[in-house]
Amino acid sequence: MSSAYKVLTDEEYTKLKIEKRLFLISFFKVFNTNLNKIPIIFKEKLADNLNFSLKEYSNNLINKYSIKTDLIQEYEFKDNWVIENKFINSNYNTKINIALLSKEIIDTKNKPWVIIVHGLNSNKHKSFFYSIEYLKRKYNVAIFDLRNHGLSTKNKTTMGFNEKFDLDAVVKYIQKNYEPKSISLHGWSMGTFTIMEYLKKININYKNKFEFIILDSPIDRLINLFKYYLKTKYDLNYFDNFDLINKYCIEKYNYSIEDINPGYDLSILKEYKILFILCKNDLVTPYNLGEKAYENKIYFEKIKKSKKIVLDCKHASGIYNFYNKYWKNIFQFIKGEQN
Repeated sequence: MSSAYKVLTDEEYTKLKIEKRLFLISFFKVFNTNLNKIPIIFKEKLADNLNFSLKEYSNNLINKYSIKTDLIQEYEFKDNWVIENKFINSNYNTKINIALLSKEIIDTKNKPWVIIVHGLNSNKHKSFFYSIEYLKRKYNVAIFDLRNHGLSTKNKTTMGFNEKFDLDAVVKYIQKNYEPKSISLHGWSMGTFTIMEYLKKININYKNKFEFIILDSPIDRLINLFKYYLKTKYDLNYFDNFDLINKYCIEKYNYSIEDINPGYDLSILKEYKILFILCKNDLVTPYNLGEKAYENKIYFEKIKKSKKIVLDCKHASGIYNFYNKYWKNIFQFIKGEQN
């Protein structure tokens, strides 16, 4: 399954780990920044009123990117959209902070739900921005901080390997407490890794049905993403350096890069309806890796269920640069309409 690379002996690894210590720290730092803080400007507000701070944060994004859509109006700030805000248990004693949202806060049972899964170095505040259009259409929405992000437990970021258990905890909580009519998933960047790893390695045992899945800026395999970073950021070749970073990853973060394959070997997901949103100018999760993931998905579909849209923007920026087009494509996909 792996591409060919030079395999290090234990002695070679121990020696190189010392010699290239600064490189290894630098390489993995970008993937393990702890964001156990909420956005500073909302810190005091959040302590008193999560409903207010979520809406204020989204309005700031709308203004920052000059997005042509309605701001959340003053009267809407008075309406509480937060059903619950609490901590739930994930694996390895990890506490996940979740917020469950609805515009119909009195009647929350037997409703369609969407779970938003944020990317690396983000949090549930940004997930709320992805929630607004669903809430307008009477979906209930779950947003949450992945481990090592937001208010959730400080822990190692594992690019979906353990984060899939965080998503599993949210799915199970909604199922147990809200009798959902349906559940759907929407994630961006590392959130897409988490969704696909969950579907392939956890949900395969439960066989939960999901109405639709939205993947914004996905990849096929983590090994290909790290290969890309070795070349573009460090000008290092994959053959000589991959086993070093993989052994280091196993030692320090307890997962193998080769085990994270969100858009690869997708035969078990052939019945799922997935929209792939790819960004042409993506330098974080490159367009070609998302294209591979899409091709790997449709290869197994006898009747085509999945689609892709390609936007002329940088990483996970379609929602900001093409807000109306972004959501038009999503809701056409949900309804089964041709774009």
